[in-house]
Amino acid sequence: MNKVNCSISRRLHRIHFRHRTGLRETNARLAGLLKPIQDDTCRCRLAISRLFSVGSVDSVSVMSLSHQANPKASHATSGSAKDDGVVVRPFCMKDYEDVFALWRRSEGVELGASDTRAAIAAYVRRNPGLSFVAHRKGQLVGTVLCGHDGRRGYLHHLAVSKRHRRAGLGRRLVDKCLERLRRIDIHKCNIFVFADNLEGMTFWTRTGWTPRPDLRLLQIDLSGACSRKRSC
Repeated sequence: MNKVNCSISRRLHRIHFRHRTGLRETNARLAGLLKPIQDDTCRCRLAISRLFSVGSVDSVSVMSLSHQANPKASHATSGSAKDDGVVVRPFCMKDYEDVFALWRRSEGVELGASDTRAAIAAYVRRNPGLSFVAHRKGQLVGTVLCGHDGRRGYLHHLAVSKRHRRAGLGRRLVDKCLERLRRIDIHKCNIFVFADNLEGMTFWTRTGWTPRPDLRLLQIDLSGACSRKRSC
């Protein structure tokens, strides 16, 4: 009986030893798998803390800054993670005819005397490298005008062709403009949205822009002839 008990005891001891050894190996493997995740989390927290230690940022810039701190989130929201064949580049006057045609087809975009070829050429010269166009397979599919007055940036006439909407292209164009404004130390950017443009308001508020109910827009026509068509 004693021999049997000793044999059972030795077997139980070996089983217990193997179990403890297996647990240590499992814990070591888990630690190895978790370490890269912990490192990425620390780097992300450090990047965010550095961004916000620079100083106060406005609500428009916060989204773009957080995208830079989290590239995967930026790709997911902007639609640039996949190779969709869309090329975004600065606007030049050879794009004008196609751009103007897209504006005319786009709801929420009202055109006036400030949108003639001569007026747009003057605007682009005054704000070089800030406006953008998007092409796919040689066809214009999106555009946006961007400028500044030395204190605030302004976006005008963001337009994306209907076939290419809801794929992140509008946000991609806007982010390009905000990036360029940030480079020249413009800290806030404004847009004009018609009150009845509900789809436009939905887009802008979803992408981080904040309405300013404390402000009212007042405007005077210096041309001396009010246009029948509304425009900004």
